[in-house]
Amino acid sequence: MSRDLPYVQFGDRGDGLQMHGNGNGDGGANGNGNGHIHSLERRHRFPDRVREQERSRERSRERSPERIRLPDGDEHSERLAAAAKNAIPAVLRLVKELQVMETDPPENTWARPKSLSNLLKWRAKIRGPEGSPYEGGIFELALRFPEAYPFEAPIVRFTTPLYHCNVNGLGYICVDVLDEKLCWSPGLTVDKLLLSLSALLNDADPLTAFNAEAAGLFLQDRERYDRIARSWTERHAMDVPWD
Repeated sequence: MSRDLPYVQFGDRGDGLQMHGNGNGDGGANGNGNGHIHSLERRHRFPDRVREQERSRERSRERSPERIRLPDGDEHSERLAAAAKNAIPAVLRLVKELQVMETDPPENTWARPKSLSNLLKWRAKIRGPEGSPYEGGIFELALRFPEAYPFEAPIVRFTTPLYHCNVNGLGYICVDVLDEKLCWSPGLTVDKLLLSLSALLNDADPLTAFNAEAAGLFLQDRERYDRIARSWTERHAMDVPWD
């Protein structure tokens, strides 16, 4: 990760918290400095199926060159126009991204600003992928965009608790796509980011872990890891409304 964040480890049942430094490897679960495991060969977190989903959406847009627009004259559009008036570039960009999320969102994702009076703070939701321990759950996220967006990455965290190699106890995520030094690009948008995070739920990467205990269990006893992840899903993510 490009920012110093606290590393928090849950116990097996999620009933205890232990602080382990700032997430940069200066304190691990066993005190040996491996709390935040880094791979020597970091991978971009856009698996082939995510790329194909994005290609499919782009082909659909090419077949319909007239982009779907929000209705003119309604209250929502007027408030968006007011938010964009004299706005910083980040807000202008986010207005366009909101239109995409309202008219052409990736499957099983949802995102909106918390308030149209502040487009730099968003809420998002991802449905747990089928066949994963997160299936049937709805996982909420908080997104905070810097004023320099899209040239700086947003700060993103899960607000729904989940057990995952790449998510720490505060919900912060270790994923290359959010790392400004590795993969973040101004071309990345909210919809592409949510696709990548959805893929992360299906494809944990223990070599870029943000929860050392979960990463160790993933590598040593995958069946038990999946059971714990499933129990967290059933406990925290099954009764979350979609919108």
